[in-house]
Amino acid sequence: MAKNKKKSIKVQRKESILREVIGEAFASLENRQINRLMVTDVVCSRDGSDAKVYLEKGSLTSAEQNSALKELRNARRYIQHLCRDITGWYRVPNLSFSFDNLLERENKMEELFRQIEESREKRGVKGEESVSQSTSQPSSSSNCGEGETLSSDATDLPQREEKKIDKNGGSPLPPSSDGGVQ
Repeated sequence: MAKNKKKSIKVQRKESILREVIGEAFASLENRQINRLMVTDVVCSRDGSDAKVYLEKGSLTSAEQNSALKELRNARRYIQHLCRDITGWYRVPNLSFSFDNLLERENKMEELFRQIEESREKRGVKGEESVSQSTSQPSSSSNCGEGETLSSDATDLPQREEKKIDKNGGSPLPPSSDGGVQ
């Protein structure tokens, strides 16, 4: 799907408009296979000459998906013509269609997180308890090893201040500007 590159507002606006207009174009077609398709995302190239249209799989089998893609390739020019008429744009991007795998990837990730949580529970480690235990223990060294964390509590501030005082000769006052002894 879309990469984490920052897009211009113009490209984002074009993608948003195309997402809506292509959905309307699908609904206006008499092909039932195309009518029931839902547009999940549209990703335009930087120059706006090409656009990849992502479709929701829903409960379509792989054979139905291939058939729908074939029908979309046949109707692509007509869909572009409808988009041109609806938007009033002089040029409409070349459209390419594919089914979106995002939902499947999200389900796989959720399954992996569930498996990790189950393995932690089997070992007796809870997610939030391990985090709170590691942050509540003060760190004795400024170099953190694995499993140690630097604490940024306000209780550390006086100790750090005392160390600075000790390095300045034990006096909390800054040295005088004339270089003499007070």
